Amino acid sequence: MVSSRDILIEKFSNKRNTLTEALAQLTNYAAENPTRPIEIAGLIQGFEFTFEATWKVLNVAVQLKGVDCAGPRDSLKAAHALRILEEQHLWLEMLEDRNQTTHRYDAEFVNSLAATIQKSYLPAFHRLLLVLNDFESDPLFSES
Repeated sequence: MVSSRDILIEKFSNKRNTLTEALAQLTNYAAENPTRPIEIAGLIQGFEFTFEATWKVLNVAVQLKGVDCAGPRDSLKAAHALRILEEQHLWLEMLEDRNQTTHRYDAEFVNSLAATIQKSYLPAFHRLLLVLNDFESDPLFSES
């Protein structure tokens, strides 16, 4: 019989793979050094996909430590408390920017966000993926 923990571990692995793919795509968009509006829109959409994949894998990671979260903000805070995430303020800023992408279309916001994605958010995603790739072997994440 498959345990609920085994199911969560498989779910974590699947969501981490989704994040890996989304981050690879975002990295490719950023490498193109987008300047045209359509290129910048692709970068921002890549950020949206990557952020969504991130909070969902974090949600499963914290569940593996016995913490249930209702949404992205709770998942980010719990992951920070469990030392999965560093720089909680940066991740909460990312969440705010992700939420703003559905409401704001002005050029100033879009251009500012594109620059922030490349300068701050992309490196943070990569740092987190390194942590998540060691998830199963790190004693911090072992069964309580």
